[in-house]
Amino acid sequence: MQGDRDTRFVDAGEAALRRSQEYDPFSSAARYWATIGAARATLAVAEELRLNREGAASAPQAAATAPTLASREREILRFLAEGLTNAQIGAELHISPHTVKDHATSLYRKLGARNRAEAVRLAQKFGLLS
Repeated sequence: MQGDRDTRFVDAGEAALRRSQEYDPFSSAARYWATIGAARATLAVAEELRLNREGAASAPQAAATAPTLASREREILRFLAEGLTNAQIGAELHISPHTVKDHATSLYRKLGARNRAEAVRLAQKFGLLS
């Protein structure tokens, strides 16, 4: 979503700057379109800075609200992040694939994830994979 918004501003800015080149460089129309293009590009940069600042401010908050995981769930999470299957994780931890699935299900519930990819993404957001 953020990338779409940034692209929209930048594309609109570039289009306005291109349009300004259609006119005599000293005409008021050229100055108008160049100003519009620069303003839209500035808005895109300002929006990106705002989002980055909010993201930096929310990172400590996200870590503070991270769910508490059992040590086995942390192990399972680490292997999920590496892309291992339940059978491979079970072999590494000397447990059955069904037990791995039970731990992963508990992990998904605690993180609020629907699948492995979302669990890994949320774990990174919460700082659980460091």
